[in-house]
Amino acid sequence: MKGKLLCLLLLFAISTISMWLIFKISGEEKPKVFVVLKDLDSQYWNIIKAGAEKGFRDFELDGKVVAPSYKSKKDVQEYMLENIFNENPDVLIVAPEEASLPILDKYAEKNIPVLFVDTDYSWNNKTIFIGTNNYELGIKGGMLGSEL
Repeated sequence: MKGKLLCLLLLFAISTISMWLIFKISGEEKPKVFVVLKDLDSQYWNIIKAGAEKGFRDFELDGKVVAPSYKSKKDVQEYMLENIFNENPDVLIVAPEEASLPILDKYAEKNIPVLFVDTDYSWNNKTIFIGTNNYELGIKGGMLGSEL
């Protein structure tokens, strides 16, 4: 579990650095980055939030981490993404909760990079998935275990 978290944080940091460099080179001031997580009721998501906020500070990004409360998750993420879209973000990082998020098509129309964290989402316009392929990890774990 700790290895997965470290991997996620490392990938998040690399992605954030890349975005920061792109905006610095283009002369833009602080890019607006929004991170939409599944919830903030677990240690896992709070670690992701802490990593994102550290990246915002370290790279002088105008960033915000949001998540629906555990009790109100259903349909809330789509609403949050709609509100964030209206704030004209430069980058969106999201851990998709729903099987369908049609709002993301609006992000693509405005050429806003959308990165997925923790949960991959089959959407043609995604910039990147930041996370672990559990199927591949299981195969590697099985191979390693069989060698013992």
